[in-house]
Amino acid sequence: MSTSIECSICVRFAPGGRSIHGTKFDVLLGLRALECAIFFTQLVKKIGAVAFSKFAKCGLGDLEKYAPGVEASVVTGANTGSRPLKVFARAA
Repeated sequence: MSTSIECSICVRFAPGGRSIHGTKFDVLLGLRALECAIFFTQLVKKIGAVAFSKFAKCGLGDLEKYAPGVEASVVTGANTGSRPLKVFARAA
C-alpha cells in the first residue's frame, strides 16, 4: 500500500513499521518495543506468598526461575515502548 503526501514523500507500511522515501533521505520507523507488566496479585495466588517472598522484586528472569510455566497467565505485553528511527541519505 502506498500513499502520496505533501512534498512528494511516499509512505509505505512495511511489515516491521513504516518507511518514508523523500528526494534526499529515506526514513525507516520500526515497531514499538515490547513492554511487559506482571500482575502481582494473580502471581501470589498461583504460587503462594512464601514462594513470592523469595524474589519479591520480581523481574521476568526471577519469575522464570522461581515459577516456571506461570508467565503466560500473569505477564502481559504490548508494543508501547520506544521505536527505532533510521534516516539514510539517498545516493545522488
